[in-house]
Amino acid sequence: MKFTNILLLAFLLAVQTAASQTVSFKITPPRKKPKLAEPFKLRLEASYDKNYTAKIDTGSIDSEFFEILKTTKLTSKKSGGAATTEFEIEAQAFAIGVSTFPEITFLLSVAESSSGPQQADVTTNAGALEAKSPSFPLEIEPLFEKPKTGESVEIKDIYPPLKFIPWLPLILSFLALCALGAFLYARRKKTGAGPAAETSKNTRTPYRRAMDSIEELTASGLWEAGKIKDFYIRLSAIFRLYMKEQFAIDALLMTTASLSRELKKTGAEVQTLITSRELLERSDLVKFAKFKPQQKDSDLAALKEILVRLTRQTENAAEQKAEIAGTETAHTPAAGVETGPGEKP
Repeated sequence: MKFTNILLLAFLLAVQTAASQTVSFKITPPRKKPKLAEPFKLRLEASYDKNYTAKIDTGSIDSEFFEILKTTKLTSKKSGGAATTEFEIEAQAFAIGVSTFPEITFLLSVAESSSGPQQADVTTNAGALEAKSPSFPLEIEPLFEKPKTGESVEIKDIYPPLKFIPWLPLILSFLALCALGAFLYARRKKTGAGPAAETSKNTRTPYRRAMDSIEELTASGLWEAGKIKDFYIRLSAIFRLYMKEQFAIDALLMTTASLSRELKKTGAEVQTLITSRELLERSDLVKFAKFKPQQKDSDLAALKEILVRLTRQTENAAEQKAEIAGTETAHTPAAGVETGPGEKP
């Protein structure tokens, strides 16, 4: 069927009078051929006497091949003695090939003013005149496109064919990874890399390491370059690292108050506690409050004094433990020696 405008004529049939009027219909089919079960739209224009108004009676539409989904009145105008109303019909086809689109029943009653697109009235008026647009053939295409002539059609299974897992490449990849891991482990073990090896090579005591770090900070030129904040960050880090290595305190992540409490538990002298807290609080002011102190040399000297006192305290405590342990060993009888009655070991 060629998709051109079709101009058809139908005659108005009076239900309650014998008089007849002429109604003409102009049918505009869809631009493209409709497909099975897909909604499509066509337009139907009715021309009739201006004294009437036209409505579609959707209740009278009966077709086994089409379903009317929606009817919409697009325009309604009058010219001379005639009135013209254009409707848009949305339908759906359920048969492939050429099917007959059903006739549409129009109800004509005394004219009422209406303008603009609106949903067509679907109510049947028993006192109105009826006019039916003629049916016409409409070709419906399949939902899926047919292959062209000479084109091969690929037949697909409902379930895809069984695929075997490529075990050989997977096994080879696993063996290659194992070999690489063994090589890296042997190389690491041979070179002695890792934190444990680095720790064993560094035989400096916590005190010696802290004093060396102070010398490096003094020679870094941070203070002279105006980088006061960086200077005090490193100064605080030296003390915190010493506390971690000397007393096994996780000082790097502690606040000043928490670190002072932990330092007090070590048995440090009151003066050492006061000096260390003042140094840490001054470092916090520089880091967080943009405080600019002027006592570079005095703060370095204070840190050295703190390290000396804490190290001496640790050494004295170790000597006392050794003396106590030696005294207990001297008073303990040797293995296998028996004591007589009434004798104390």
